[in-house]
Amino acid sequence: MKKVLLTSAVVLAAYGAVQSVSAADDYVDYNSILASIRSDKAKADAQAVAQHIYDVQDQQLSILTPAYNLYKEKDAAYNTLSSRVKEAYSNLEKLQQEKIRTADLIGDGTALVRKADELKSARTEAAQREAKFTDDVESYENEVNTAKQARVDAVKATAAAEAAFQAALTSGDDTAIAQTRSNLALAKGRQNAAVKAEKEANEKLAKAEAELQKAVFDQARIEAALQYMDALETGNDYKITQAAYNLDKKIENAKETISTLESEVEVARTDRDNALLALENAEKRAAVEYKKVGLTYSRSILEEADAKANAVETGWKNTDKGWIYIVTPKGDKATGWKLVDGAWYYFNAEGVMQKWWIKDGNTWYYLNGSGEMQTGWLQDGGKWYFLENTGAMKTSQWFQVKDKWYHVDASGALSVNTTVDGYTVNGNGEWV
Repeated sequence: MKKVLLTSAVVLAAYGAVQSVSAADDYVDYNSILASIRSDKAKADAQAVAQHIYDVQDQQLSILTPAYNLYKEKDAAYNTLSSRVKEAYSNLEKLQQEKIRTADLIGDGTALVRKADELKSARTEAAQREAKFTDDVESYENEVNTAKQARVDAVKATAAAEAAFQAALTSGDDTAIAQTRSNLALAKGRQNAAVKAEKEANEKLAKAEAELQKAVFDQARIEAALQYMDALETGNDYKITQAAYNLDKKIENAKETISTLESEVEVARTDRDNALLALENAEKRAAVEYKKVGLTYSRSILEEADAKANAVETGWKNTDKGWIYIVTPKGDKATGWKLVDGAWYYFNAEGVMQKWWIKDGNTWYYLNGSGEMQTGWLQDGGKWYFLENTGAMKTSQWFQVKDKWYHVDASGALSVNTTVDGYTVNGNGEWV
């Protein structure tokens, strides 16, 4: 039930007529109450009260929403920096362990060569990741700039629509009031969409920057370790000393990176706390204004509005990694097996739909080009396989289909034109 402190039926009707934003588990249609008022004057009075309540809420939300968004932005920045500090500590630990592991291999030429090969392979992989995320960061930076400009333009458009609406109210022109109110609602909707797009762009950029930092860390660490190992292989004392110094230098640089990031975290924490304080002060003022018109303020108003603005459409979505399936408005992705419209699909740990052969546990399954799990007979690569009703591929066993017996080997392939356990199967795999 919506919290309304005003007691007259007219005001209750007015409140319901504008469907004011408030947390409610059940809904009472006060519009029908308003429609039942027969007196034109009473109805006009109720509409005036309703408009006043709406205006109070709208004015307060126009103040609260930017403060709430700023707090969320600063909180996200703080959390991102905290994650980078953890990654920096992890990099330092890896560097120190790399030095210990390399030192343990001194004198073991075979182990040194094997370790060097592993590091070279890891260096190639890290270089590929660095190149990819460098491109991603550049792309997402452009996306952020575009989204930021779109948000600025949307805010200006909303301000202009607000000014037009206020001018219409002053004029008393009902037609103009209705039109400008509609325009204002559309402008606010576009502004919400622009804010959401900018937020998503910033999140993608932050993720790519974190991955790039990790790749750069890995590259530097591996390169220093390789130089050390190469020097150990040659037995050149000068090169060994130089390589050991370089590795130690990487360790010192890692410590300096941690120190810098920790300083940035402190600044980010202060920014977040200041934004929270500003929001809380704005909420105190809003609570006073809400109370004047019989409403009770709660931050859930902002959280619910934010959740609606940021709600993700559930269902299938095509991404640069492949198809995913969104299962909640929060954007949670399906992982593992998921039944969709009568067909089973399998999604990996990142939520990407899989195709063709997959192994889940110790069992093989086959998903067609659309990702749908297959059952029954399957021909692949010139061989026949049999998939149970669960999709599981049969292996190393005899089985019956209708009135025929068949055998599949350990790979799941149908045995044909051969003898198994003293029993002969023909070219169709049937026991004869």
